Amino acid sequence: MTTLYCQGFFISVNSYRQHIRQILLGLIIICLSIPSAYAQTYFDYHEEIQKVYQDILQFKFEEASGRLFQLSETEPDNLAIVHLENYIDFYQIFILEETDAFNSLKNNKQQRISLIEKAEDSDPYKLFVLAEIKLQWALARLKFEEYVKAGNELYAAYQHLETNKQRFPSFSLNNKSLSIIHSLIETIPLPEMLKNIIGIQGSISQGLEEIESLLAQDDLKEQFFYQEAEAINTYILFYQANQAVKAMAFLKASSLNQAKDPVSLFLFAKIAQRSGENDEVIKRVQSYLDAHPDSPFSYLYFLLGSAKLNRLDLDADKDILKFLASFKGRHYIKEAYQKLAWYELAVNNNLAGYKSYMSSCLINGNAIIDGDLQAEHEAKSLHLPQVSLLKARLLYDGSYYNQAYDLLIKKAHEFYPQEQSHLEYFYRLARVTQALANYREAIEYYETILSNERYNYSYLSCNAALQCGLIFEAQRKWEEAEDYYTKCLGLKPDKYKNSLHQKAKSGLARIDQKSK
Repeated sequence: MTTLYCQGFFISVNSYRQHIRQILLGLIIICLSIPSAYAQTYFDYHEEIQKVYQDILQFKFEEASGRLFQLSETEPDNLAIVHLENYIDFYQIFILEETDAFNSLKNNKQQRISLIEKAEDSDPYKLFVLAEIKLQWALARLKFEEYVKAGNELYAAYQHLETNKQRFPSFSLNNKSLSIIHSLIETIPLPEMLKNIIGIQGSISQGLEEIESLLAQDDLKEQFFYQEAEAINTYILFYQANQAVKAMAFLKASSLNQAKDPVSLFLFAKIAQRSGENDEVIKRVQSYLDAHPDSPFSYLYFLLGSAKLNRLDLDADKDILKFLASFKGRHYIKEAYQKLAWYELAVNNNLAGYKSYMSSCLINGNAIIDGDLQAEHEAKSLHLPQVSLLKARLLYDGSYYNQAYDLLIKKAHEFYPQEQSHLEYFYRLARVTQALANYREAIEYYETILSNERYNYSYLSCNAALQCGLIFEAQRKWEEAEDYYTKCLGLKPDKYKNSLHQKAKSGLARIDQKSK
């Protein structure tokens, strides 16, 4: 009886152990069969991801979102999908500038960051993508004047990148975003004390070195990151390093597709317009808009109309009106009405039309960025532009320098020393002769403006000092260039102060590097 009991107990214990083993085995099988709950996340920017990025660049947001949704079904742990989802939100906000979209989409940021933070610390893409997302949102917030949050995100992104560079020094993608932060930081209009508190140090030469080293990586050329690096290099060369010829040559030789990609087209147009290729800007932008009349990038219509106005074309107003009819954003609206007013005065000789559009400039749009601020300033001043000077200004902006010079010489009798227009006349002559490489004559005209203290409040004087600095810098006369850049910073113009002072700071930074 005891034995049987003991045997029965023994059998029961064995059965119990076997049952436990079966349960444990079953749990293991169940865990292994769940693909996402405990699976390890990763970043894979494979060919299909590359195609989605191209859709995003072409503003095919619905198609890109659809593709990413399908990919998330088959690759639920691929965090590259999360990265590209943020690209879509960024472009929608940054390009369209619609408040409702910004308010609804910004809720996605923290959710994406939480997903990225689950990645392994051993993966160099983790901190890199966290920095990318925060940088994109910093830029987006600037459009909506959330400056404090933008500053915090910029600093957080910078810290991520610096930490990542220390952990993974051979991970070259760190240089993509670090290059632009380092090249911009010395010219950002912030007090030095605040810059020291933020702790971000850098220079234009450092930024160029970083982005050029990234572009030298052969294994990057098949990735979309390479195209971004090309765009960043172009930007730094043109806007920060003041190397317009080199920037344009690099852009033309790059892999950026201006025929299909509106962002690359925008970059080309902005640089080409300032590099004497206004006709080519009109040709390319017109071709793109003819093929994509419903493009959400309405700014291209404004850019096209402005380029046509620089040529004094009779149909320049039509494109600017298309921009105003389709754009629902915050910026460029006041400037657009100003351009329409100039069109009426310079092309149609219609004073009533000019006044009507300037009235619209006062009541529409926001006065935040320099172009809109200047437009509102003109509208409030009730100052009527002198027609010949306005035409010369537009022709100069389109790089039609000989036409502008001929016009100014023929109309010299219209300007008298006691009039305000006399100052602008010398300024326009200086700008045109500088563009025609007659630097001695240009300096004389600029000095005529700078020698009269009653003009110190004008942006014309501030820019006269800046342009003298640029001329002497190009001639490698560092001391003279430094003097004029410093003089520019000492003036407090009525408009364009931030952009003029930033350019002067960039000039001083370049001189400091070159003279060492």
